[in-house]
Amino acid sequence: MKSIFINKSGQVRSGWKISLCLIVGIIMVIGLQILFRMVLPKNSFSMFLFRLTMPLSILGATFFVLKVVDKKKAKDIGLASYKEYHKDFLTGLVMGTVSLTVIFFALLAYGAYSLENSLSQPNITGDIITSLVLYIFVGFAEEIFGRGYCMTVLWQTGNKWIVVIVSSILFSLLHGGNPNVGIVALINTFLVGVLFAYMFLKTKSIWLPIGFHIAWNFFQGPVYGFAVSGGEGTSVYKVKLIKDNLVTGGAYGPEAGLIGTALILLGFIFIWMYYPKGTLDNPIKMSNTRVSVK
Repeated sequence: MKSIFINKSGQVRSGWKISLCLIVGIIMVIGLQILFRMVLPKNSFSMFLFRLTMPLSILGATFFVLKVVDKKKAKDIGLASYKEYHKDFLTGLVMGTVSLTVIFFALLAYGAYSLENSLSQPNITGDIITSLVLYIFVGFAEEIFGRGYCMTVLWQTGNKWIVVIVSSILFSLLHGGNPNVGIVALINTFLVGVLFAYMFLKTKSIWLPIGFHIAWNFFQGPVYGFAVSGGEGTSVYKVKLIKDNLVTGGAYGPEAGLIGTALILLGFIFIWMYYPKGTLDNPIKMSNTRVSVK
């Protein structure tokens, strides 16, 4: 019976640790949302805080399990010194920005969307700041849990394919309840998870996928006006969907379309070329070895 919970090395099995993170996260989300409903007035600021409950709960649950069960620090799951890895973070921001900019203009040229306001007349409001803050928290939360924690504990299996595939499947399944989700959306989310895992393994830190994740979401929704994983909000540019098909991703957003698939695959090629010296070994054991770019 003990072997169900403890592996041969005397460690709590990775599946139980990840499950505990999820359970604690769900409890925290429910608790925060009940608290906010009880004490906060209904206004735009309270709605913003309500949207923050998910990433805050993911972060809280991950660090709780990391400290209490694993007795480790943030650097032990790839959240290394920003000073040392800031170039990777900035590279991720540029990658995400360029990727969504290419998608934006490609879909306009394809006639999949019509632009409701001119490129020279952006609709810049205070909501752009709150959206940026939200997606910064989302980027950190999903990468610290999905790549940092899940991949690190899955290394207990000793199999890098299990590490990459299981963490990416979990990442995809966590988006399974989003509005307008479909099979292509889940496949692309899985592929993005593999890309983020590849970034983590290549650079030995999660700063690169964090940067990419933040920029991808922020420019996809608040800037260019697409749906972000099925969710919509105010944006700098307002677009109207004309062609709801396999190329565009429809109401879920470009993440569910073949154009999103193409940009994800290009991301693999870029990382392979930009980090030629990076190996695919355990990123935590290799964390003292700084990866140099080409």
